[in-house]
Amino acid sequence: MTLRALGLTALALSLTVSATAKVTLEPDKARYAPGETIWLTVFNNTRAEIMWGSIGRYPEVWRLNANGKEELVHSLPQAMDAALSLLEPGTRAVWEWDQRGYLWDDDQQGLVIGGEDQIRVDEHHDQARAQQGNPEPRPLPRRMSPPDGLGTRVGDGRYIARLQTLPDLIESEPFRIDSRLAVEPNGKAATTWAVLKSR
Repeated sequence: MTLRALGLTALALSLTVSATAKVTLEPDKARYAPGETIWLTVFNNTRAEIMWGSIGRYPEVWRLNANGKEELVHSLPQAMDAALSLLEPGTRAVWEWDQRGYLWDDDQQGLVIGGEDQIRVDEHHDQARAQQGNPEPRPLPRRMSPPDGLGTRVGDGRYIARLQTLPDLIESEPFRIDSRLAVEPNGKAATTWAVLKSR
């Protein structure tokens, strides 16, 4: 192969990587039973750090109504802007949501969601990764649940999650909450024969 051909091949590979390298926000599946834990993961597939406005923030959740309008059902704490949350290339951040809707307002600005894991995504895991020789971070999930006793289940429908990073808004694929799916006591959706037949 000539040097020119090698150069063209390298350029093509570089363009392919550039086209696929992006930041994504993904639910762990497309359909959930009511009350089932929903896991949302941000992957940084780029070569640069990304960041968002606060270490306490998490994705917003919107309901996609049949009339084409969107309804905000779970919003961000507005008072947590003291620091930036950083996500290095090739790493991820994970949030868990229990399907309770909650809208923060000025009266709730002092409430804190989560706890000590609300810091730089990889910091808790550097030592464990070094001991295991594993370069892949396994971040602790960050809770999106509203404070105990607040918020109600959002119910059946199509939803989408969004996270405002600097400078881009990252959006998930739509996911559905469907009461036709049963939930086992441990919070996992049971697969019924009727569901299997409908697939």
